[in-house]
Amino acid sequence: MRISTVLTIALAWNAAFVSAAGTAVQPTIVLRVVNEGRVDPEMLRAAQKEAARILRSSGIELVWMVCEPEHVVQGDRCGRVMAANEFWMRVVTRRPSNTNTDVLGFTELGGEGRADSAAVFAPAAAALAGNWGLTSGQILGAAMVHEIGHLYLGVHAHVAASIMSGHWTRQELMGISIGELTFSRPQARMLQERIAGNRGMPPQK
Repeated sequence: MRISTVLTIALAWNAAFVSAAGTAVQPTIVLRVVNEGRVDPEMLRAAQKEAARILRSSGIELVWMVCEPEHVVQGDRCGRVMAANEFWMRVVTRRPSNTNTDVLGFTELGGEGRADSAAVFAPAAAALAGNWGLTSGQILGAAMVHEIGHLYLGVHAHVAASIMSGHWTRQELMGISIGELTFSRPQARMLQERIAGNRGMPPQK
């Protein structure tokens, strides 16, 4: 995810699946959040609120599981085998040397070429927030949702004028500030379908 200054527009929408019995079923994902960079807990709480808001606007519920690094090693609830629609989300303060300075996060490949985790860069989120009058939590939460999109929709899921834009623009950042930036309607529907079918990102060649 990179930042540019081209003007675009983003729209939000709401949807939910309906079961055969006619009961609304809200697709749900679980994030195991690991604060590797030891960033301010208040920033993470704000990110949680923002990520939940964006996902809910596309008919998806978020379960946020706090997993401190030492807990993962000790094998508590964060050490168990992950269920369907459950992913790791690492919050880091150092980016890999092979990434550009304008990248806010990246998706990581696991076994058999499938993605089961992602990471977001807290310092980059804070810097971008300061430049645009937003909070660090708003940018960090939006970056998490962007990476969640990649976990389900693949590495080539960039769509302009949405949370999945590969180059966040002035208007998209304004969309975050007023709570209107989300997935495009087709991608939101695809995301819901993949969650309902317990399918993450397909294997990468």
